[in-house]
Amino acid sequence: MRLEFRVLLIVAVALTLGATCAESYARFASGFYAAATRLVAIGEPWRITKVEVATDPSNTPPVLRLFAEVRRRAQDVDPAVRAVTRMQVAAVIQVPLIFWTTLLAWPHGSRRRLGITLALGVPVFLLLEVLTTALQLTYKLAAASLILAGHGEQVPMSEYWSGFLEDGGRFVVVVVAALFVVGAARWLTEPRTVPQAAPL
Repeated sequence: MRLEFRVLLIVAVALTLGATCAESYARFASGFYAAATRLVAIGEPWRITKVEVATDPSNTPPVLRLFAEVRRRAQDVDPAVRAVTRMQVAAVIQVPLIFWTTLLAWPHGSRRRLGITLALGVPVFLLLEVLTTALQLTYKLAAASLILAGHGEQVPMSEYWSGFLEDGGRFVVVVVAALFVVGAARWLTEPRTVPQAAPL
């Protein structure tokens, strides 16, 4: 199959999956997001209790919903507030959709290089999910912690990061990560030339 047709086919399949499987993907990945947000919460005065996919009664699009307990200080026993943050599943599926489409559509040149690219892509993708979806689900908890601690004038760095992602930065971050994986796979599979010794 010619490269142009293969790319068009992969993109068409990706768009179809994005339009029809966003909610299913978010449900499938909700356990990972719970673990990822708990990882982000280590050392913070908040505790993640649950992550789930829910549909609001007002027929709005389904959302990935996080429940958390926020304390004034990390050592407090009882939470000061119980918070809920939300993220539309259409935004949740953007990272896997862009990342894996880029990797699959790239002209790798050999099945071996494609296999190495996909293998390298797994840990990079999991890190991306933490840096994007997990941090976007938790940045409001960081803001709530500052308010409870009497530092409401401060803006957590995670809020700046979330704003960057929402303003188009997510696409840039994911594409750069995918290109890094492609480059790493190419470097690992290119034949090495041993420099010849100069004749005496």
